Amino acid sequence: MKELFYRFLYDIIAEAGGIALIISILPILFKFFGKKLVDAIMSKYKQMLAKQLELYKSNLNDKEHISQARFDKEFEIYQELSEKNLTMVYVMGEIARAAKGNFYHSSDFSDEEIEEIKNRACNNLNDADFSNKKFAPFIDEDIYEQYRHLTKLGNKIFRLFIHFTGDDRIFETGSLLILFDVKYHSKEELLNDIISNQQELSDLSDKILDRLRNYLKSLDVKE
Repeated sequence: MKELFYRFLYDIIAEAGGIALIISILPILFKFFGKKLVDAIMSKYKQMLAKQLELYKSNLNDKEHISQARFDKEFEIYQELSEKNLTMVYVMGEIARAAKGNFYHSSDFSDEEIEEIKNRACNNLNDADFSNKKFAPFIDEDIYEQYRHLTKLGNKIFRLFIHFTGDDRIFETGSLLILFDVKYHSKEELLNDIISNQQELSDLSDKILDRLRNYLKSLDVKE
């Protein structure tokens, strides 16, 4: 009966003023009701604290799980983006080598291999661009913009190479000048553009990988 009274008294006090009130009036309760009531109220208070601690631990575990899940998902996204874009970067390196070999008549690439590189470059560009757009809402905005610029550079190199190697879209004047982006260029100018853009592409790719590495390190992942 007393235990019920103690619980009832504790609930009234807690409802009226919370934990701060309970602590502040313990000396008064001790004076008028004795140690047994104070002990009972403190026991109730400790039980309440234990429940709050368990709830806090539960919430903390949930946060850890969410944090780890977020890291795993972002890692998966950036892994695909890195793979698709790096594959595109590598084939643009092949384009630069093939263009130099073609211009200086020292190419190890046959006509069939040149066409194969074009087809592969086109597919790789499409894959990289699709992945960038697919994950755009879920990744860091700065990283997305850098990837977007990367594929724009890759597309420019591809178009330069198409014109450089004599695709049907080439318009020539006296077999000396080639029309590209509403301007006439010599074949050497197109080669230099391919090489300079390919170098910029490679440098930007390295910059993105460094940016990714630093970004993933910055994520707060609970063990």
